[in-house]
Amino acid sequence: MANTLRFLLNNPVGGWYGEYVKMNRIMSAPGYPIFLQLKRAPVLIVGGGNVALRKARSLTECDAAIAIISPHFNAGFDDLPHVRRFVQPYAPGWLGRPGWPRWKLVFAATDQVDINQQVLKDAQAAGMLCCRCDEAELGDFISPAAGNNGSLTLAVSTHGASPALAARICHQLLERMDPVWSLQAQLLARWRVEMRTQVTDAAVRRELLELAAGVDMEHAIRDGGAGAAQALFVQWIGARAGNGARENSGGDPQAVC
Repeated sequence: MANTLRFLLNNPVGGWYGEYVKMNRIMSAPGYPIFLQLKRAPVLIVGGGNVALRKARSLTECDAAIAIISPHFNAGFDDLPHVRRFVQPYAPGWLGRPGWPRWKLVFAATDQVDINQQVLKDAQAAGMLCCRCDEAELGDFISPAAGNNGSLTLAVSTHGASPALAARICHQLLERMDPVWSLQAQLLARWRVEMRTQVTDAAVRRELLELAAGVDMEHAIRDGGAGAAQALFVQWIGARAGNGARENSGGDPQAVC
């Protein structure tokens, strides 16, 4: 036993210790969280199996312009008619084919390590961000587990250590999320637009929006719904009339109910 432990510790590039060192490096330098606007953006998925299908479904919700290349496709792709399919194997140089768009994102999602490695290599050579779905730590980004609760989106990542754990945590947190927060986010989205024309002073506008995001507004929504929230917001604007805010912030509170 002592000899085995000595071997593992003296050979960190292999075995479980090598994997531990690799994952520890990832966990110590987590990625930068970001929400990308992908509406009509060209996105390429290489692979036609279950992993590729999950990626395609989530990207469809973002209204991305999705293209997929694979010699075979999961039957679930039939439910995604707007996804463009290329029934052929991936080959080096495919990403730079003349006439094709510059892909905003690339997903290497096959069940073959060598192909995923080639896709990542080609994408990085072309300056395109690539997610290596089989070896997340080798790619440029990781897709978190994510879900929506009304106007709120929750994303959870273990930095590649366990997508299954991230998904479980995300699901449990979404179930426990207070619905008041979603309504508050809806109201804030409308008020932010209104403030652009009704409040000329940027400092006052920022103060009002910070108040609207605070616990006093949360309590108003909890006690009286959107109507009470709207009344409180109008009251705050009135108190700041003359300091860059107008007193005519109307709006139909029922519009967000």
